[in-house]
Amino acid sequence: MPATEKSYSEHQIIDNILGGSQDEFRILVNRHSPMVFHIIREFEKDENEVEELAQQVFLDAYKRLHVFNRDLKFSSWLHAITVSHCRDYIKKIRKSNIRLFLLKYRDELSNETISGLLGGAEGKGAGKKRAEDHYG
Repeated sequence: MPATEKSYSEHQIIDNILGGSQDEFRILVNRHSPMVFHIIREFEKDENEVEELAQQVFLDAYKRLHVFNRDLKFSSWLHAITVSHCRDYIKKIRKSNIRLFLLKYRDELSNETISGLLGGAEGKGAGKKRAEDHYG
């Protein structure tokens, strides 16, 4: 019999999920989605992106539930996963923005500037060569 929203502790729900009652993960999602969405909205304002990131967070938590440390509160563990996903998302956005910037301005930038933006201190000409390798 599946747990109801308030009838079991989170540890009991986790035990049930790990025992094969995957549907009970919905209880954890319902309990913790306000926190997850709040954190994500601190990083991203676009609701479509917020929804996508929240789905990724809960999918990751589900996949990693077997390694959950019972000495922690589930909310603390999920908070850490959420922040990690948001930081990765921001890094991806920044990297994408740098690449778009380089595509647009690579002919006008110095080798040193390009090399710095790409994260390396290579020899003369390597920055533009590296940008060309990345972006054609």
